[in-house]
Amino acid sequence: MRHYILAFSFFILGAFAAFGQRTATDTTKKVIFKKNAEVRFYMGTKGDGSDAVPLFVNLKSPVRLTSSGKYTMTHLDLKLGKKIPFEVYADGQAPQTGFGIVEVDKGKDNIHHVKPPCIITFSASDDLSGLESIFVSLDGAPYFECIDTIALTEEKLHIVRFFSIDKVGNREKTSEIKVLVDGTPPVSNLEIRGDRSDNTISARSSVALLATDNHSVKKTVYKIDDGQEFRYGMPLKASTFAEGEHTISYFSEDFSGNREEPKEFTFFVDKSAPIVFVEIVGNSYVLNGKSYSSGRSQLQITAVDNKAGVNNIFYTINGNKAVEYTKPVYLSELIGSLSITAFATDKVNNKTSENNDNQLSNVPSVDISGPSVSHRFVGNKIFRNDTLFISPSTRIFLDGRDTESGLSHIVYRMDGAEEQTFDKPFAVTAEGNHAIAYTGFDNVENINSGKGAFFVDATGPEIACIFGQRPIGKSADGLDIYPSTLTLFLGATDAITGTNRLFYSLNAATKKPYGMPISELKPNQNYVLKVEAFDILGNTTFKEVRFAVGE
Repeated sequence: MRHYILAFSFFILGAFAAFGQRTATDTTKKVIFKKNAEVRFYMGTKGDGSDAVPLFVNLKSPVRLTSSGKYTMTHLDLKLGKKIPFEVYADGQAPQTGFGIVEVDKGKDNIHHVKPPCIITFSASDDLSGLESIFVSLDGAPYFECIDTIALTEEKLHIVRFFSIDKVGNREKTSEIKVLVDGTPPVSNLEIRGDRSDNTISARSSVALLATDNHSVKKTVYKIDDGQEFRYGMPLKASTFAEGEHTISYFSEDFSGNREEPKEFTFFVDKSAPIVFVEIVGNSYVLNGKSYSSGRSQLQITAVDNKAGVNNIFYTINGNKAVEYTKPVYLSELIGSLSITAFATDKVNNKTSENNDNQLSNVPSVDISGPSVSHRFVGNKIFRNDTLFISPSTRIFLDGRDTESGLSHIVYRMDGAEEQTFDKPFAVTAEGNHAIAYTGFDNVENINSGKGAFFVDATGPEIACIFGQRPIGKSADGLDIYPSTLTLFLGATDAITGTNRLFYSLNAATKKPYGMPISELKPNQNYVLKVEAFDILGNTTFKEVRFAVGE
């Protein structure tokens, strides 16, 4: 008996997903189903599948692809004598969608801050079946298919939601971004907190910068005068500024990069209290060798202020409650020794110290007019811009005169130092501002006071020697050698009172005033130039320059 083995060939014609489910192929002809899809396999001998019959896998049809990845089926081809594989793939991974946005800043709550128009680019990738579509929803509107970009132009907070689907229907989870489109810059305002009169403020005041924006302010930047820029954090204390005029420049910027145009505010920081002058005036007489008040003596107080202006003047008598001074006060009802202290406030509430000795007048019990006192300066002096300038050699005289009992003596204080008795003219040599307060006594102890202020200029001019040409060499002893056509210019500047005169001499020749540039110097000769400059107050500066003149 013979046994025959009948060999025939057949085709696995295809695999098909259950109704309603997608099938995809990639560029390599892979067959791809969605994970968990129900797949039916068919087998037949004809390429057109007309005789195909269902193929059962493990006695099952359809087959559910429960895991992602590759599934391989094989059959033995007797004609070819080998196993032929048939592969299908299950895709369980959704696409991943990314976005691109040109943002200025990412502020609080993960909000993207941008200027209009805002272009958002979307892209997605899928590792197996490939991307089918990207869908986008703007501000809760229905989803639409997005090719690659969208544009946001309306200035407001936009909610953008998006997801992608691959070719077998895997849907990505919805993502959401918040995009704030803002093309309007913030608005900054300056506020003076504390003492203020027009644009004058006190050292107790502060400068606050307040910024508002439709959404949120990122930063406020300021600078004082020509200084560097700083980020504003808290009000600026005026006490940190030097007394005088200042300009603050400021602007604000939001998270979208919108910056307002810089603003400026000029103000004056006034740290100086008013200066108060106290005087007792009135008539007196003597009866039977004893002095009495006529009852017409008055307390007169005046005050001056450097900037804001005087607001109020107050005085106290013998340490009692302060009373506002509005007009001269009669002292006829006051008996005994009097201690009068006056102080003033300006319009930004700077207050004169009540303990300032220059404001204290002691009135004797026998009340008659005190001597008249004054001061004068003998020597070089100049008055400029409300300031008297003197030299270190200028002498100060204190004069007093009393037509009743006669002048007894005068005492004075310089710059609040220890009191001294005036017996001869004196000079102040220290450069800078000075104040003198003095009191004259008559022979019955009536007093009168005065004060003055001045500036001592102890510095001479600064001399400048300018050579009209550059050196052409060095001499053996190290002097710069200039051409014989050299022209030499002399000048002097004085920072305080100004230059008055300028003299020079060459090689010990007679000193002469400088008027024209120095030229026609002899060639092949060394020179010693001596220059002497005087300012208006007679302060002198010397300078010596050595050089040589060649051919």
